[in-house]
Amino acid sequence: FNHRHLLQQLSTELSRTQRYGRALTLAMLDIDHFKRYNDTHGHLMGNEILRALGDIIRRNIRETDIAARYGGEEFSIIMPETNRAKGKLIAERLRKAIADYPFRNVKQQPGGAITMSIGLASYPENAASPHDLIETADRALYRAKSTGRNRVCVSTKSGPRKPGAEDRSGKKNKKALTSR
Repeated sequence: FNHRHLLQQLSTELSRTQRYGRALTLAMLDIDHFKRYNDTHGHLMGNEILRALGDIIRRNIRETDIAARYGGEEFSIIMPETNRAKGKLIAERLRKAIADYPFRNVKQQPGGAITMSIGLASYPENAASPHDLIETADRALYRAKSTGRNRVCVSTKSGPRKPGAEDRSGKKNKKALTSR
């Protein structure tokens, strides 16, 4: 699937998640050093890698998960009914499957392998809208890339509280009440 389909599916799944009080995790994935591979081996080989990665992703997620190419060398996975901890387990399994896959012509890649960095964000912990979920997962992805690549980083950002919700001190969230 493509970027537009992802946005439609994320909106639908997030609405369902909110309606039934469930969790949802979004993973943003980016191929590490893909430009170097593409520049060295050409776009045909690069496209072969993208196709193989799509297959690996589909084989390592659940039937209920929704995978899409987000753009360029980025992919995303919507994981309905998945909390942060379960999302991290799925993402780690996928990261390892990709790192272990015997891609052709990867000797020049750092570490001699194709690897992916993955960022995760979850509802309700990190964000309450599709846009915020993507943005938060993307920041976690950036952190995965900037701290060494070939890793999964989970967002630690707290999502917006509901209007009138009490904080730990028992005070009402006035800002949330007035900002809507």
